[in-house]
Amino acid sequence: HFGHLAEAENNPKHKPYRITKWVSGKADSTVTKNSVNEMLKNNKYDIVTIQQASRYSVDYATYQPYADKLIAQIKKYQPQAEIIIQQTWSYRADAPFFRETGMDNEMMYQKLDEAYHAFAKDYGLRMIPTGYAVQISRKLSENKFENYDWEMLDTLQWPDLPRQAGDVVGNFRWRKNVEGEMVIYRDTNHLNMRGEYLQAALWCGFLYGIDPEN
Repeated sequence: HFGHLAEAENNPKHKPYRITKWVSGKADSTVTKNSVNEMLKNNKYDIVTIQQASRYSVDYATYQPYADKLIAQIKKYQPQAEIIIQQTWSYRADAPFFRETGMDNEMMYQKLDEAYHAFAKDYGLRMIPTGYAVQISRKLSENKFENYDWEMLDTLQWPDLPRQAGDVVGNFRWRKNVEGEMVIYRDTNHLNMRGEYLQAALWCGFLYGIDPEN
């Protein structure tokens, strides 16, 4: 992301992001492409949130030199804004990331939690603990997510899907591939609809002082 920020600084035509503006509670669909630079230069914000890419969030060494440069850029154009860190979360138990790294989602959380707290301490920034909320949700869920044999996916036929209950991260769905065949798409990294609701409640409580339970 900082690479895009630096390129846009030298080339105003570089607009790699689809930006959604919310005006009076409604999305303004007329703004479709822009750069973070333009958003920082041409608007005024109370709060700007930043985060590390979730895959690299477990290793604090990967936060630099980008954190320094990104924070400097935000302060340059939005000196009045509070910069707040959003803590990312650990992936669902069936994520390929765990086969690649030998971690599980608890270990991933412990590592990213340590890195984010070090980040927040080093810069004196507040942090929205989304990753912690995800862990609490997993522990309190009566209906735990159950991992499965990956080969089982090849035996399923549309519209059947594996059991997905018990986690606020991850989603299965059917979609057509380039040949027009229905295949199962598996996202084990991002929040699902329940997770997005949890995140929204947490942000609301953190930023506005509203009790999320209400």
